[in-house]
Amino acid sequence: PAGYQPEATTLPNCGVYSDFFLILSIVSHSIPDGWLIYFKEHPTTFLSRMRGSMYRDNKYYDRVLSFGNVRIISESESTFSLIDHAKAVITPGGSAGWEAVVRGVPTLLFGHVWYEACSSVFQIKTYSDCIDAIKKIKAGFTPDYADVERYAWAAEKASVEGMNYAWEFYDAIKQEDAKSEMHKVAEAFAHSYCDHYGASSQNDLQLNRDSLEAS
Repeated sequence: PAGYQPEATTLPNCGVYSDFFLILSIVSHSIPDGWLIYFKEHPTTFLSRMRGSMYRDNKYYDRVLSFGNVRIISESESTFSLIDHAKAVITPGGSAGWEAVVRGVPTLLFGHVWYEACSSVFQIKTYSDCIDAIKKIKAGFTPDYADVERYAWAAEKASVEGMNYAWEFYDAIKQEDAKSEMHKVAEAFAHSYCDHYGASSQNDLQLNRDSLEAS
């Protein structure tokens, strides 16, 4: 599943792999004969209110198809169905990578995203990394469900309850509730800072907060 562009997940979090053709080239040359890569475009690319279509043209898709073992499929195809029938999922950093390991399917991750430190995810930095990952997958590797569950638990513990979803947040900060929303974000950062650096930091933060409110 291709990532949306431009977006932080792919630009800049993917580094050199924001060029999806580099990913396709590496994987295309790493997989065994008879394996196919199914390229599914990000559906948001074609929404009229977005600008993703400016990253694509006919030549782009002609180039995708220039790889002999790559096939383009409709963006309306069910992601879960595709995952369940795949040897592995290749992603520059999208949610499909996490959805795959949760469903017991290996993920080859080329970018940087919140689940990259999960031991059951193959983080691909080089061509050799991809070759090694494909060998393990071919030999029968599957994600360790206990490992995935532990990672999900740790991610939940490190998350902040009650923060708004992105679109709701954008709406809120454009309206009269902007100050309240920004305070929630600031408090979340403050609590995270204190969790990492100890109680003394709480006093420092309180002093800074009092100074800001006084000013």
